[in-house]
Amino acid sequence: MDSQPENDTPDALDALSLPALLALSREPLPTHKATLRVAVIGHFTTDFVVRLMRLYLSRLGVTPEVFEAPYGTAEAMVYDAGSELYAFRPQVVVLLPSPEAAMRGGVPPVLTSPDEAAGLADERLGRFQGLWTALRRNGEATILQANLPLPDARPLGELEATLPGGAVAFVRRFNQRLVELAPPGVQVFDLEWHAAAFGLSRAYDPRGQHLHKIPFSFEFLRRVARALAARLAPLAGRGRKCLVLDLDDTLWGGVVGEDGVEGVRIGTGDPEAEAFTAFQRYVKRLRERGILLAVCSKNDDALARRVFEERADMVLKLSDIASFVANWEDKASNLRRIASELSIGTDALVFFDDNPRERHLVRQRMPEVAVIEVPIDSTDYVRALDAGPWFEAIAVNAEDAARTDFFVQSRARNEAESAHADYDSYLRSLGLEAVVAPFEEPAVARVADLARRSNQFNLRTIRYSEADVRRFRDEPARDGFSITLSDRYGTYGLISALFLETRGDTLFIDNWIMSCRALKKGVEALAFTEIVERARARGLSAVEGEHLPTDKNAMCASLLADFGFEPTAAGGWRLPLDRAILPPLPLTRKSTQP
Repeated sequence: MDSQPENDTPDALDALSLPALLALSREPLPTHKATLRVAVIGHFTTDFVVRLMRLYLSRLGVTPEVFEAPYGTAEAMVYDAGSELYAFRPQVVVLLPSPEAAMRGGVPPVLTSPDEAAGLADERLGRFQGLWTALRRNGEATILQANLPLPDARPLGELEATLPGGAVAFVRRFNQRLVELAPPGVQVFDLEWHAAAFGLSRAYDPRGQHLHKIPFSFEFLRRVARALAARLAPLAGRGRKCLVLDLDDTLWGGVVGEDGVEGVRIGTGDPEAEAFTAFQRYVKRLRERGILLAVCSKNDDALARRVFEERADMVLKLSDIASFVANWEDKASNLRRIASELSIGTDALVFFDDNPRERHLVRQRMPEVAVIEVPIDSTDYVRALDAGPWFEAIAVNAEDAARTDFFVQSRARNEAESAHADYDSYLRSLGLEAVVAPFEEPAVARVADLARRSNQFNLRTIRYSEADVRRFRDEPARDGFSITLSDRYGTYGLISALFLETRGDTLFIDNWIMSCRALKKGVEALAFTEIVERARARGLSAVEGEHLPTDKNAMCASLLADFGFEPTAAGGWRLPLDRAILPPLPLTRKSTQP
């Protein structure tokens, strides 16, 4: 008999049988502040996927509103600008093709030439390009396009993968061209990989295809629903940002306090040591794509650091660790300390510790933290971490990859601050330089990412898509700009974005977003100055804004009042331009505005 999940996470759902999971999906979902409107367009009956996707999204902290196109009407709805699809105003459209529908007309003849196969793949993709064009013309949603799983039958045997006319070779070509031809705003969901990882013979269901027009097994569709939820959650601003790691028997074999620096097992030549090295390599890849790494260990701090500094076979270095906490305090308290140091919420943490007692403590005291159930065998560590939905991302950019570097530089700045008698002299010593720029490509993706990720300094907590950002760039009544900051220690990256709209004789602040790493560096004053100057340049009489409070953005509560805005009867804030006082700027301002 199935039991209810012990904690409210996607992992807890995996212990349930399919009937129990379906029963749970029929119960009312809790209400979360993060919401997302998703339309699902399928070439097969998608009810099962939608029901489970809603449940998994809820467990990731998102309240989903889902529109499901009835079977057989999907493409007609996409091309009809007056259809229910566009009345729903989705933020994301998920396109789930069936292999049969995508390969309408069948695979190429066996002796097809490479050029003919390439042309046919592009021809078949034209069908999807038409859908993308219609969706982008009639709406502003991000499009998540699934690719095709490989066929599970091979009448040509091994030649399927090598002949241009082989079904396996053709689907691989089709999927590669799908990635190459996808324009901005269209992202690919890798159904091919999920089917391969699940097992092609188990993923397909020929009986379901013939009886119910569902080509895939329900167990595989359960996996698809979970993966879709993980991919969609970051669009609603929900995603984990930091992996917190234990040390002894987690990053290396053995206990450094007992075995010594040279005695812990890492490197090559020993199966156990190699397993820990493989795990470190996987973790290093997470760091390279922008996931923060932290250490939370019951250990002597200096001794623990020596392993990183003295063992040449350590894949991870101290420079990879954004926050290093090694002491004898309880780990729940140390996790709160790590979150505070990194200026992120504790609900952004993923905890990986081989000790079941420590995991139980964190689950009890901090249910918002994602706790990985670590296997006993270290050779399974990579799979245990990889199986979770925690670190999906919409995209990866240069600033993501440099995120840990930002925190390393921040520690250097903090040390410099302690050497100055007052904060003003410290700011002057930094040599701060800010660049104000319009929302041009490729910064549009970074601005949208900042809007999705920022929770604390986010005046109205609006999650903008890339299409939304471009509207503030292109529409005459709207305006927007980003701020990139640097100093003598390095760059902070693109750390602030402002979204403005002219309403009558007033410039309205649609949102004001900033990364917490730039707090109290003069960026707030610079942004305010830009707002006032742009309002004056448009001949307007006032600037207005509002603070929409959440449980995380309290630091914005007094932002407008601090710059002289006064409360209005409607609950907002207003500043007549003839009363605006521009503050001094402790930085050099540059602009790339046209």
